[in-house]
Order: sequence, then structure tokens, then C-alpha cells
Amino acid sequence: YDAKKSEINLKPTSLDVWIQAENANVSENGFMSALSEFTNKYPQVQIRITVIPKAQYVDRLKEAQKANALPDVYETVSGFNSPVRNLSKLSKYLEKSNYDGLDFLGSKYFEQIPLTYALPVVYVSKINDGYSESEAKRIYESALKNGNYEVDEGEVIRFLKGESAYVVADTSYYWAVQEQQGGKYEMKPIPGIDTCQASYTMAFAIDQNTNMAQYNAAMQMLYYLLGETAQSKLCIEQHQNLPLQKNIYEKYAQLNTEYQTLETEKANARFH
Repeated sequence: YDAKKSEINLKPTSLDVWIQAENANVSENGFMSALSEFTNKYPQVQIRITVIPKAQYVDRLKEAQKANALPDVYETVSGFNSPVRNLSKLSKYLEKSNYDGLDFLGSKYFEQIPLTYALPVVYVSKINDGYSESEAKRIYESALKNGNYEVDEGEVIRFLKGESAYVVADTSYYWAVQEQQGGKYEMKPIPGIDTCQASYTMAFAIDQNTNMAQYNAAMQMLYYLLGETAQSKLCIEQHQNLPLQKNIYEKYAQLNTEYQTLETEKANARFH
């Protein structure tokens, strides 16, 4: 892995990177910390991070698109589409050089590269009675729309306030549940299913208007963000969903023992 990285020579350039702030843990300093290995290796690449609130993110992308001023690299999100650079070179390289160390990644990701993922789960209150496995399964199956799993945000808020017995959601809410319901809940896999619909989070694309120096630097940056150092900083230190790096996931599950109940679900996870 390290030997492969040392072979890449990058020309001096700059990259504008946009991230949506899904929670309070996303910050410019936090993301740059995850990139420390890359920036130390390639000081000739200047990276400018812009963190945008989730509620404003799609509108900001659309405004930038109209002005022909999209950032060089940006976190992808449903509701926005724009021509992007082909990432098959990076995707195939990942599969050849580092695939064994990554969960769920192969050579099919041509337009975006994910960094983290989330598994569907049920958060069950230890205080409020009324959890029904059959109803939880029904809610999960009805939340699968066009192959995409959509969480009911309103129900999550109710659970966080302690107003419901359970909520069918995913692991992206884990730290919010920990903060507001710590010690008062259990995290369980979706009951009664053979496979679950997992979802990628923090997936990035490269704008089609980047020049070759920016394109190469952006691909190498994404490659580093899938390395163990960056994955540890993003997921263990900054609580950004589940790491794709298998070794880092094992450490994550050791630190957060509730995830040990999800091993079978994780093994049978499928992505749309």
C-alpha cells in the first residue's frame, strides 16, 4: 500500500473541496486532519475545504452549477446531478492494490468513490415498551424505495426525545442516539431478513472541468482517504459513520461493542 502511494508524482495544483455538514462533527479542521498523510506527502497540492450545512447543500451545488463554478471535488448527494470525471482508473486501481483491505468496494464505481457506509438498524428503548419485530420489519421494507433505504427523520427525532419505543433507522444516527439516549437503548439488526440494504455515505465526485493536474491530485486524495490513517481519523476520532477499511472497522467495533451484534447483517449487506 505505502509502496504504491510513493510511486505517484503530482504536479503543483490546488483543489476546492465541498463537504456537507450532516452533523456537528464535520469540520474543515477535522477533514484536513484526515488528509494529514496526503498533505505531508504532497505539499505542492493546496486543498481548500468548504463545509456547507446539509439543508443548504443541494441549493449551493445548483447555484454553483449555474455559474459554472462547481468545486473540483465535492460530496455527492441525491437531488443533484452534473457531469463528472470518470473514476474507473482509481476504482480499478483500488481493486487491484487494496481491495482485500476494503469492504464492499470493487471496480464499478466510475462516477463517485465512497469513504464510509451505514447499515440499517433498529434502536430499541429500554424504558418504553412496545417494540415489535414484525412491525419493525414492515417499516424497514416499506422504507425501501426504488432500491434506496429512506429513514423517517421525524421518527428518529421522536425516539431521540424519548417519545417512542423504537425507531427503524441506520447506523449514521448512532452517535446522536448515544448522546441523547445513552444507556437507555439497544441497537439491533433488522429482524427477519436475509439481506439488508446498506448505503454509502461521504461519497465524492470530481468535476468534469478539472484539469489533468487537479484530476490526478483529486484521485490520489481520495485514495488516501480510503487508507487506514484517514479512515481512523474520520470514523473513530470524528464519528463519521462506518469505515470501509476492514482493519479500522474491527477497531471501531471493539470500541463500540454494540456493533458486534451486527456482524451477520454486515456480512449479508448489499448496496444498491
